Amino acid sequence: MQVLVVAAEQTERRVLAMQTELWGAPATAAEPAEASRLVAEGHNFGLALIEHRRPLIDGLSLAADLRTHKGPGELPIVLIVAGPIGEEETSAADSGVVQATLAKPVAPQKLHDVMAQIGLRRQAPAAPAPEVESPAISLKVLVADDNTLNQNMLRRQISKLGHQVDVVSNGRQAVSAVENQPYDALLMDVLMPEMDGLQAAEEICRRWTPSTRPRLIALTAMTGPGDEERCMKAGFDDYMSKPVHLDELAEALKAAAGFRALPKALG
Repeated sequence: MQVLVVAAEQTERRVLAMQTELWGAPATAAEPAEASRLVAEGHNFGLALIEHRRPLIDGLSLAADLRTHKGPGELPIVLIVAGPIGEEETSAADSGVVQATLAKPVAPQKLHDVMAQIGLRRQAPAAPAPEVESPAISLKVLVADDNTLNQNMLRRQISKLGHQVDVVSNGRQAVSAVENQPYDALLMDVLMPEMDGLQAAEEICRRWTPSTRPRLIALTAMTGPGDEERCMKAGFDDYMSKPVHLDELAEALKAAAGFRALPKALG
């Protein structure tokens, strides 16, 4: 298993790389910009160890950027945090952006155990990601999510697919945005403050007809029994679990484009 090691300082990168190599896992040490380039170019890493030590290195932003190219099964990420693990780091793990978080200083045995656990859970190598086709129709997409990491990741993914994107942080802002301008699709987190995604979907469906409102796509980290049914009952048209994979997002937006074109074809 080839390990990608990313840290702010060369000494830190060298120490982590030497440690993984002692355990039989060859490592590539890189600065953040180089790491992003290597993953974007398709280099096959089995695991990424990323330091998070603001302002020297923003490991959370780098992890979100890498996740736009590789899903959790293709590239598990361990975030090594300088200082206490807070809400932002925990949220990144809960949403699947990273698969583990460790607070520095990390005992070698602890790092070894986490790497071993992730290695055992890791899925078989996935087929190369298909080339992203330019869309026949460029959509106007609204994202509603209160997590900045998810916002940034979805913004990058939607832009990469050739669509325009705006971002808001809760359901109330989503309803207001739809009121102010037309959108073709609304990707909305189910759990948000002030007004959650279910309430916002119900409000949008109450105020607009299917042909005049955006296609509603639910985003949720929950995959329990009945979750999808609750979303559909609230008025959502589609349902996606987090973290969102680029190919799944492309299919969901393709369906939204077809839905937008249907009234014109019938007219």
